[in-house]
Amino acid sequence: MDDHPRLVEGAPTLDELKEAFEAEPGNREAASRYGWELYGLRHYKPAVEVLEAAHKLAPDDPEIAYVLGLSLKQLKEKQRAIKAFQVAVNKADRLENKLRATMLKRLALGQASFLKSGAWEMEPPA
Repeated sequence: MDDHPRLVEGAPTLDELKEAFEAEPGNREAASRYGWELYGLRHYKPAVEVLEAAHKLAPDDPEIAYVLGLSLKQLKEKQRAIKAFQVAVNKADRLENKLRATMLKRLALGQASFLKSGAWEMEPPA
């Protein structure tokens, strides 16, 4: 499955990320990294499976919820994607980096809004 070169020297390959996840399925970080990589390679169905496992391990992690929403959106699972984006919005303030939290919240709001109405409303309702 892993025919993609490393982007950076020392970066793990897809096979290495899969091995790490399979070796420790209870490791949130391994699940998250593998899920993000699957999403990036457009392997949306396996990404959802891995990211759902990651989300169960870390239900308060807004970044996992966000990429789960992106993956579900690509699979045309609109309602599940909206729910994942809403979790990302609700949990974004838990991120230590407040700028990152604000950006993630706006992006998740925009994604959910677009799925609901076709408009990119990126600001929370007043």
